[in-house]
Amino acid sequence: MYKKGHNDTTFQAYIIAEFKKVVDYIESIPGDFKEYFVKYDDNSGDDTVIHFNIDSLNEIQKTIDMSNDFITSYYYDQDVMFLKPGLLERLTNNAKTKNEKQQIIDEYGYMKKDNN
Repeated sequence: MYKKGHNDTTFQAYIIAEFKKVVDYIESIPGDFKEYFVKYDDNSGDDTVIHFNIDSLNEIQKTIDMSNDFITSYYYDQDVMFLKPGLLERLTNNAKTKNEKQQIIDEYGYMKKDNN
């Protein structure tokens, strides 16, 4: 994504960042529980239970739906709005206060060009 300049896009903010939240949550589970145990269910000796509330599950489903929309758009529509670069600049330019601008930078600062 960085190589193609897609790290400063709506796709990065809405889709990749949301999936990262889920992975970060799973990584925080004690007992050396790994994210790949969830995908492949190959850890039969571990009885760890992961709790998600319904709002979290709805957000995950919304992110998956957006991913599907992105993939369809990417392969069939030629105009992929999720990959329009410059999201961080657009967000900070629309900030009304210094505090709001700082909150945007705190949340999406990893999109800065010098992080490539």
